[in-house]
Amino acid sequence: MIIRSLKLHYYRRFETLQLEFPENVVGFLGRNGSGKSTIIEAIGWALYGNRIVRTDKQDIRSQFAENDQTCSVELLTFFGGHEYKVVRKLRGKNAISEAAVYRGGQKEPEAVQDRGVNEFIEKLLKLDVRSFFASVFAKQKDLAALSSMRPEERRQSINRLINIDLIDQSRELVRRDRNDKIKYVSGMKAALKDVDVLKLQEKDLVKRQQEKEQAKSELERLKERREKALAKSKKAFDSISRLRDRDMEYQAMIGKLEARINENKGVLARIEEELTRIGEAEKELESLGRDLSDFDAIKAEKERLDEDAARMAKLDGLKREKEVVFAGYNREREREKELAAKSEHLEKWHQELQRIEAGEQELDNSLKSALEEIKKYHGEQEVSRDRGLELRSKYDRIVELGPESPCPFCTQKLGNHYGKVSKELQDHLAKERELFAKAQGNEREAQETKKKIDVNIKETRAKKETLLRQLSTAAEAKTHHQRCLEAMQNYQLQLQTIEKQIHQMGEIDYEKFRHLEMNKKYQAMLELKQKSVQLGERVNRRSGVVEEKARVNKVIADLSADLQENSEKRIQLGYDEIKYLSMKSEIEEKTKAENAVKDELGAVREQLAGIAKELSGLKTEIVDQESKRQQITDAEEDIAYLDALDLHFGHFRRDLANRIRPFIAHRASELLQLTTQSRYSLLDLDQDYNIRIYDGPLAHPIERFSGGEQDLANLCLRIAISQVIAERSGGAPINFIVLDEIFGSQDETRRDLILSALHQLSSQFRQIFIITHIESIKDALPVVIDVCEQDEQRSVARIVR
Repeated sequence: MIIRSLKLHYYRRFETLQLEFPENVVGFLGRNGSGKSTIIEAIGWALYGNRIVRTDKQDIRSQFAENDQTCSVELLTFFGGHEYKVVRKLRGKNAISEAAVYRGGQKEPEAVQDRGVNEFIEKLLKLDVRSFFASVFAKQKDLAALSSMRPEERRQSINRLINIDLIDQSRELVRRDRNDKIKYVSGMKAALKDVDVLKLQEKDLVKRQQEKEQAKSELERLKERREKALAKSKKAFDSISRLRDRDMEYQAMIGKLEARINENKGVLARIEEELTRIGEAEKELESLGRDLSDFDAIKAEKERLDEDAARMAKLDGLKREKEVVFAGYNREREREKELAAKSEHLEKWHQELQRIEAGEQELDNSLKSALEEIKKYHGEQEVSRDRGLELRSKYDRIVELGPESPCPFCTQKLGNHYGKVSKELQDHLAKERELFAKAQGNEREAQETKKKIDVNIKETRAKKETLLRQLSTAAEAKTHHQRCLEAMQNYQLQLQTIEKQIHQMGEIDYEKFRHLEMNKKYQAMLELKQKSVQLGERVNRRSGVVEEKARVNKVIADLSADLQENSEKRIQLGYDEIKYLSMKSEIEEKTKAENAVKDELGAVREQLAGIAKELSGLKTEIVDQESKRQQITDAEEDIAYLDALDLHFGHFRRDLANRIRPFIAHRASELLQLTTQSRYSLLDLDQDYNIRIYDGPLAHPIERFSGGEQDLANLCLRIAISQVIAERSGGAPINFIVLDEIFGSQDETRRDLILSALHQLSSQFRQIFIITHIESIKDALPVVIDVCEQDEQRSVARIVR
């Protein structure tokens, strides 16, 4: 696989980036944290999605990007004779994933969405994400870790890289299945029962079933005989029951007729009483007529006196209202004088308020200026302090390292630059101290100015608040003064209206005691009048009551005739209650006997159902027991196969490890010979992948050699592992490799040898990406991509050669 180009939009530190990669050794140079590894990560994200990123997918989109701006990566590769374009995007606030892969210049994608693209890439490269990164990426920290690991850890780590651990995982699964099968067989055997005993139980149940079937047949015949006898008795009973129903109907009818006759006789008695009361009312009404002869005259005199009383009450009310209005007028007149005095200084106080507010605005402006100066000088102190701390940290670090120690940033020795760098840092520190002291003094002066302004503002605002309270009181008094004048005018108008009404009414001659006497007489006459009306209504009902008496007498006669007729018909019916009760008792006895047979028959049927259910369960259990024996046999065969598979996996693992380890050692030896100019030409690996290097005819442990030589040997081993993984994938070759910070411990000569060896690997690795911060190797690289920080959040990258 060859990486042709990469386009990024809002991917981590890169707002936009477009790079084209030649088939060569390509160096990515830049300071730590500038984004070199981010470019390589973007290639991995395009191929394998979110599984490769080191953070949550929400953090992939640039921190400075808006929610509606899309994060995207477009990767163009060449693999297996075809060109492929892989596109991944994160859209919207929730970072919704989109993905697609295209072959050649086709417009329709070969696969879409995360899962579809991931599966397509794995199938195309024949490498899952773990195998891909093991074959492509080599980091300095991983190389150092190989040497520091214990033998068992080193063997496991390399086994993971070359996927031998997958055989161990498969073998563990086989052993787990075998143990599960053994437990299963043990449990199945514990649950087995004796089939012969179960068959004897089945035979006994069949015999009991036959006996119950015979008893069932006998009970069914007895039930049939008793049902016929009961049906015959019920037929005779139905006939006498119908006679009984007719007799009960006649009894009900006779009872209703007797009740209605008694009811109408009661009505007739009440009619007689009403006629007696009407006669008495006629006599009383004649007497009342004489007493009511003066009613109209008394009523007229009473109404005249009512009118005089109403006029007198109105006149008294007007006089009381006049007194209330006059008192209100006097109160408002006194209040008007008081309010006029309070609103006298209103205009003068308004002018004074304008003068105070103008002064307050000037003080606010002065305070704002003072606060800005304080903020400015405080910020200068913070900046100066931060720069001073940074310079002090650098100075202390350099003093601690000394002139013979390597620089912590570029790994070069300080040497002759030590004094110059130390002097420059001390001068910068002194200058920063002067700047800090000056800013601190300026801030103190600004603080004093602010305190004076605060005092003046407080005094001015106190005067303003006092004046505002006075103005509020005066304005309120002025408003109430106007309302007071309006109220006084209103009271005067009311007094004029009341006096006019009193004058119009004139003098009133009201006889109070005569009025009371006439009211008593009128009430007495009114009660007699109402009683006369009630007596008249009763007398007028005489004709209707007489007619109702005649109607009730006729109803009683008709009902008595119907009663006589129904009594005669009941006697003719000939119903015998004793015979009815005897036949009813006979039927109840026969029904009871029939139900006893039914209950016994039901019990036998339930027993038969229970036997059938038990027999069915027993047959099922016999079949189940035979099935379990077969399952045990099958499981024991599976255990034998799994034992054999475990054994073969072990042989296969040992054989594969024994074949791959010499192959890796051979590849690593070729690289070591190239990078050391044949000083060391042979590298060997034991079973724990401990490195032994031949120096002449003898093999020596890697610990015998210098730190740089150890790192070089580990690098050769790591590249050899990548070669083996790529060759064993079964697909088209992976023609590029990424080497991350591999020159940290190498001198310039060794670096040149490593670069020369990498150039000679171009037959297999047509693209070699080298990530480094060491500027000195820049000239030795045929292609250089410079990665630098644009600001705190953004980075840019460009091909400089």
